[in-house]
Amino acid sequence: MNRNDFYEMIFNEHIDIVKRVVKCTIYSDNLADIEDCVQNVLIAALQKQDLQEHPNIEGWLYRTGKNMALQFNREHLQRNKILDVEENMPSEDGFLNQLIEDIELERLKEQGCIKKVLNSLSKTEMQFFKLRYIDNYNNKQISEITRKSEVSVRVRYSRLKEKIEKVIRDM
Repeated sequence: MNRNDFYEMIFNEHIDIVKRVVKCTIYSDNLADIEDCVQNVLIAALQKQDLQEHPNIEGWLYRTGKNMALQFNREHLQRNKILDVEENMPSEDGFLNQLIEDIELERLKEQGCIKKVLNSLSKTEMQFFKLRYIDNYNNKQISEITRKSEVSVRVRYSRLKEKIEKVIRDM
């Protein structure tokens, strides 16, 4: 059996299994999202040179379908987190106003800069960012929450602000 016939045969025989596993695993009910994941499985199968010799082709397709759906879920959740952070940023905060004045927010969004900035933050920096810009806590409140002195909180805020500005300048 030549390679093209082989792939046509496995797609015809196993496409329903791939669709079911993707549909059961994916968070989205959108038919286009499900079809995208199924197509990604088919592309992965085409790229796998030795699939014809695989001892359990159906199992490979099942596992790959599940993995593609899980990857979609991770990306979907990450996109939603970024959107939530962007929507909840307080516009009256001095730092954000300075950021908007220096670089237009729309341009940052279009270039994916906000996502890059948030991805550049360590876990501790992200926690501080959330307390300051999303939850709108002041230095005293953050000091009480983190059990750090107010001076330490001001220093962390200053360093976080510098890091964000540097990441944006480097873009």
